[in-house]
Amino acid sequence: MNRHAYLILAFLATYCPAAPTQQDKGDTPDIDFVAATFHGKPLFDLSLDQLTDILGRPASIRPPNTPLSGEKKKGAMLAYFDKGLLFGCEHPDIDANQTVKAVQVYLARTRPSSGTPFAAFAGTLSYGLSGDWKVPRVLETLAQYKPKDMYDPEKAKTIKALQETARQMDELTRKAGGTVRGSPPEEDNPLTRILLVTPKASVEFAYEENTKFIEWFLITR
Repeated sequence: MNRHAYLILAFLATYCPAAPTQQDKGDTPDIDFVAATFHGKPLFDLSLDQLTDILGRPASIRPPNTPLSGEKKKGAMLAYFDKGLLFGCEHPDIDANQTVKAVQVYLARTRPSSGTPFAAFAGTLSYGLSGDWKVPRVLETLAQYKPKDMYDPEKAKTIKALQETARQMDELTRKAGGTVRGSPPEEDNPLTRILLVTPKASVEFAYEENTKFIEWFLITR
């Protein structure tokens, strides 16, 4: 072995580079909520067929509605509970290809009172977003898109009071043998949201009111 080859081997044996970051590797995130891409493809260009070619059979499907007079047309919704993804598509009367118009990405496992829970999304997201992020980090990291935190303490108290009143009314109805319509879930608070708009999409982040951890986010056209 000549001296040059020996030196190269010696260098390789001792060289331990730092683990590359997502940016260092040049990887494309599975979901880029700023560029509105899904596995590198424009999210809102994906047809229902293309989407299911990528992800396979959804765990649950809500078919497009047949609207009555004056009722809004609602497209298919595809739920991938084990992947933490919920897609909304255009109604076939509006778009024959039923292209994607929205996707909700869960960053923490849901705990519904009924129905199937969504798992936390395990793929890669732009900016390295994950369920470990809290509100301040979203506001700071995405400051160029002027994110707006919708939280208002006084309005939050009003919403909690209304939710409590609804629960009490349901309990009285149940005791009287009536049909309970179901109270709005405690976590369904429109104030625990951060809204921002990028050149490609509107993004809504939902967070837990007390800990401020991001629970899920929604990308829409």
